[in-house]
Amino acid sequence: MVAATVVVLVAIVTAPVALATTVDYFGYANLTANSPPSGSCFSGSVAGLACSGWNYWDYSQADWNSGRSAWILGFLCQADGNVYGRLFTGGESFSTYTLLWSDVCPGHYNRAVVAHTSGGTETYNYLQGRALIFP
Repeated sequence: MVAATVVVLVAIVTAPVALATTVDYFGYANLTANSPPSGSCFSGSVAGLACSGWNYWDYSQADWNSGRSAWILGFLCQADGNVYGRLFTGGESFSTYTLLWSDVCPGHYNRAVVAHTSGGTETYNYLQGRALIFP
């Protein structure tokens, strides 16, 4: 009986993760001052900005494998057209980072974003940008 209860609890806890839709919109690739090129996120966007399409994304996520420059994980929020997120400086642990839309965005309709913020073209971060939404 205890084993059956544990299995049911594990299924309940992991079910929402299985139901999430995940879109890989960038990488695995080098996020640099010039990659992706300008206009990749939307017409007129600066180089070094990668984003998903517009949706009610719940999470912005990046699997950061290597790099040495500053980058942002966040959202481009349709409510005001600004990018909001968390700055990573290159001194943090290489890992998967996840950010909830309501922690940074004034509205839920958004684009998930990864953005390069360091000045020189010699700086990079090797990562994959993802957008997650739950039904």
